[in-house]
Amino acid sequence: MKMKSLLLLITITIFSSSLIYAQRQQGASVGVVKTNWYKKGMFLDGNIGARFMGATSEHAEMSTGLALSGSFGYTINEFVGVKGRMDYLGFKVTPGYNDVSNSLYSISASAEGFARLLQIIGGPVSRDYGLNFHAGVGITSLFNPAYRNYVKEEYNKDLDGPFFKNADDMFHVILGINPQFHINSKFSINLDLSHFIQFKQHRTYDTFNKEIVDGPTGVMAFSIGLTMRL
Repeated sequence: MKMKSLLLLITITIFSSSLIYAQRQQGASVGVVKTNWYKKGMFLDGNIGARFMGATSEHAEMSTGLALSGSFGYTINEFVGVKGRMDYLGFKVTPGYNDVSNSLYSISASAEGFARLLQIIGGPVSRDYGLNFHAGVGITSLFNPAYRNYVKEEYNKDLDGPFFKNADDMFHVILGINPQFHINSKFSINLDLSHFIQFKQHRTYDTFNKEIVDGPTGVMAFSIGLTMRL
């Protein structure tokens, strides 16, 4: 996803949210957040954005990539909740094999808890906005189709990770902040900034350079999306 398109999407969303908020301030009754929806219940999240960071050797460069995420969660009470989360992160490294760029992607699964900071600090009341801190642990599998084919053709074998065949499998800790702008009691626009701290990554993202990773690595994703309460 081009960065210009992402910035345009964020601008449109913020402008739309400002209009909604202005209408409420003028006394409009349509869409005003009511009832006790903020206390507990199930929800779904879907986000799209950009991935930043990632470990490479000194011989390669990596551009910003696509970030997609989806969550299913449950708000336990006015202050905390839990959710399961899946992430897709895209990577493009230059140069790759034979000086040609090659693309990679990772799939992550996380179990998280989250705290509703404004509810904790300012009391459990209905607001037009929210701010959540989330943290959890999970597993990440990194796939490089070009390197997989290279190993298959040159050595006639597969790369076996502990979780998935032909993947660089690792564990991660995820930390993030999640502002929300409530459209009504059913839907919210959300922003999310998440940092993945990864352990046991075998090689850098420019896999063909065969540089072994020494210590934890990190990637960051910034995204915008929609929350739907069930």
